[in-house]
Amino acid sequence: MKVRLFLAILVFALTLSAYAQMPASSVPLAVRSELSRRYPDAKTTVWSKNDGNYDARWISKADGPTTATFTTFGAFVGVTTVTPVKFLPAAVSGYVKSHYHSAIAEARKNVSVVGKITYRIKTSAGKTVVFDQDGKCLSR
Repeated sequence: MKVRLFLAILVFALTLSAYAQMPASSVPLAVRSELSRRYPDAKTTVWSKNDGNYDARWISKADGPTTATFTTFGAFVGVTTVTPVKFLPAAVSGYVKSHYHSAIAEARKNVSVVGKITYRIKTSAGKTVVFDQDGKCLSR
């Protein structure tokens, strides 16, 4: 488990270095304030802009690599965290094995502002698949 967490953090750190980063001073105050209010442990944050929204990335003590997304006005859009495979809905593993004949290499849990949960899975074969909270495949 510690090895997987270390690898997830390493991949997250490498992703951050390749991502279009921006200085915190370029992020609207409303966005930075909302991040601090919602996630007080987000001290070392890397900011980027994606599809008009601001993404804040940091390593959470509780959840590991975390990304929170906010609108330009500071409205919370959603949060993404790395999740262990054992916490995925049972149907996800079976679907990946039967349709892709491969194991799950990485799993991320996305929670939207309205509480909608989706899982973004990367297989060991490099495919990305999205599932809903019940394990139903949403996209291939």
